[in-house]
Amino acid sequence: MRTLLGLFVSILALVSVGASAETIKVVKETVEAIELGTRYTLRSEILGEDREILVRLPEGYDDSDNRYPVVYLTDGGSHFSYTTLMASVLEEHGRMPRSIFVGITNAENRGRDLMTHKDNFRRYIKDEVFSFIDGRFRTSDNRTIYGGSMGGVFVLETLADHKDMFANYISASGGPRNDLIKKFEDYFAADTIFDKSVYFTITEKGEEGASGFNGANSLLALFEEKAPKDLKWRHDFLSGEVHMTTPIPTLYKGLSHVFRDYQAPTFNSSKEFEQAGGMQALEVLFLNRANKYGGDKAVPEHVRNRLGWLYFEEGEQDKAIAVLEENVRLHPNEIVAYESLGSIYYYSDHAAQALEVFKKGRELAVAQDVPTLIEFFDRGINYSEAKLAK
Repeated sequence: MRTLLGLFVSILALVSVGASAETIKVVKETVEAIELGTRYTLRSEILGEDREILVRLPEGYDDSDNRYPVVYLTDGGSHFSYTTLMASVLEEHGRMPRSIFVGITNAENRGRDLMTHKDNFRRYIKDEVFSFIDGRFRTSDNRTIYGGSMGGVFVLETLADHKDMFANYISASGGPRNDLIKKFEDYFAADTIFDKSVYFTITEKGEEGASGFNGANSLLALFEEKAPKDLKWRHDFLSGEVHMTTPIPTLYKGLSHVFRDYQAPTFNSSKEFEQAGGMQALEVLFLNRANKYGGDKAVPEHVRNRLGWLYFEEGEQDKAIAVLEENVRLHPNEIVAYESLGSIYYYSDHAAQALEVFKKGRELAVAQDVPTLIEFFDRGINYSEAKLAK
């Protein structure tokens, strides 16, 4: 059954400033449902009951043929709404690939799912939820699982006992027991291949309780001493958080950690960029990223654009122009590429070239209906013509 998971937004246009609430005239009030995802009710033969899952598809899903990573959330009813909004920011700014999010809701007794009948619940996820999601949507084989508190322990247990279910594991405030720590110790000693990414957190002892706090610290000590090199892990102590707020920073930092190989590097100087291998190394990085996560294999427009300005700010005008000329050639429909190239031509006293680029940029801005950039290119054209007339 398809339903909206809604937030309601009231848009109020105010006609006066500083007036009391009684005197403010409401010109228009619009109640608008914002769709976060779709709710599906599945019949689980494993659990012997109907269960709900929540699914959010990434922006652009319907307009592409790409396959997408999937992030699974335990306690999905609690974490789905804010996680999907958070993910939109991370995706938009290149901190993670565009992904499908699946909220796995609990039965009335979450302890049954995550503790007393956890093996059945895990089998439900693997055999029924995976089957539904992979059969209905374009998914890749890159799966991530998140859990907090009791769900955080469930995530760590899944890593220890069924590590091939997921590529990435994120656990908030999951204090493991001694038997789970011993299991990791045995695995590490056996040189088990752990080509996984793991992120786990804990907060103050007074919030987590002595058992959970001490268990998390024992696990951290074990990871620091014996974790295999291919296990890409990170732990953060979330000072000042309470037990019930650790999921928010954990998910934000955890998604950034497990998808760090997706992220474009940031260079503070051209020397740093060149020492890292320059454009050739960047091209390899984005080729590997596309092979793993899908999408364009080329170095993105905004990355080349940033490098062009980096060279320009260091006085390397010729290198800046070379990078930005190539950017326009590779991304001929990106308006910002023309904005930057035209500007650097102008500031480098190449007014004729600047004029030509500004005119092309204006044509694109008109075609794509971007009024602010039309105004920018108009100014650029006027300034360039004035400089040429001198």
